[in-house]
Amino acid sequence: MNFRDHIELFQGIQSGRIEQVKSKLEALENNSERKILCEVVRYLRSFLQEEYTIDSPCHSKDYEEFVGLTLLECAIKNANLDIVKLLLDYGATPGEVSYLTYEDDTIGVTHSIPLITASESGNLEIVKLLLEYGASFNMINFPLLYAVKGNNPDMVEWFLENTLKPAYEGQWYELLDIAITNKNKNILAILIDDPAMALNPSEGRVLLCKAVKQNDISIVKFLIDKGLSSNSNALFPAIDNRNLEMLQLLLTHGFNDDINKEVSDYNMTALAWAMKSRYYEGVKCLLKYGANTNKLLWTDETESVEKGDDTYFELLDQYQDQSATEESKGKHKLLIGDIDADW
Repeated sequence: MNFRDHIELFQGIQSGRIEQVKSKLEALENNSERKILCEVVRYLRSFLQEEYTIDSPCHSKDYEEFVGLTLLECAIKNANLDIVKLLLDYGATPGEVSYLTYEDDTIGVTHSIPLITASESGNLEIVKLLLEYGASFNMINFPLLYAVKGNNPDMVEWFLENTLKPAYEGQWYELLDIAITNKNKNILAILIDDPAMALNPSEGRVLLCKAVKQNDISIVKFLIDKGLSSNSNALFPAIDNRNLEMLQLLLTHGFNDDINKEVSDYNMTALAWAMKSRYYEGVKCLLKYGANTNKLLWTDETESVEKGDDTYFELLDQYQDQSATEESKGKHKLLIGDIDADW
């Protein structure tokens, strides 16, 4: 098969013309010629950039996304089940394929995994077909991972039901992290509800903090309802986002148990951070839920708060611990300094 035949075969796949594809495949007389089915479409760039000018009606920017794929993967990206099956019947390899690439005059080895391409594309029927034809994968290039990345809940559910589950420590965390990034509650529910799902407490805290940082209260509520918990670390991104509703949600779900702990990433308590951020409503909310003003007074970082107003000081005095000494009462005024701005 020459250059022109290869391009015409690709064009038939790209446009879904099954008869054109079939006629080209029937012309492959021996196994040697059929190796083309496992080769990357590396001639395509020449077709786009050399044979035709950019103004030619034959040129299509859509072709660029197929450069570097095998012909089978081109058919998969076009979601054409019949052509995928036809290529498999004529010898296309459903599993991992290694091939040479020629980019910028350097030679390298690239790996093509059709099952990953199908998982990213979200076509469950093609995934099933590839597995039926013996498609293989490994734990690094794991199809479930790409189904989650592609926001395909039906495929995620099918993989889990058919025992394609995470196989190494930390992979559940990786999947949930992606689903939170994508703000996909359907996939989050499927993953969390799976009986095999395993997270250690530290991973759960990090995931919940990430959701708070993304400032999506519906996802945070969902994760809390599903049993994920955290500590006062989660209060800090809520303060950063100045999201009072989020802050109240966390404080009413037990996130104030260690509210007076100095968090290492910030070297201060949540109350001190809200002060430093000049977030008056946040300060008021934290005081209401048990933030200790005495702990605040002895935090050196409060010295960096240069501005406040009488209302702010009155608020601190109102919530100041009754056991505080006369010396400590009012010390915040010395630490904070001159009153010179509004909140």
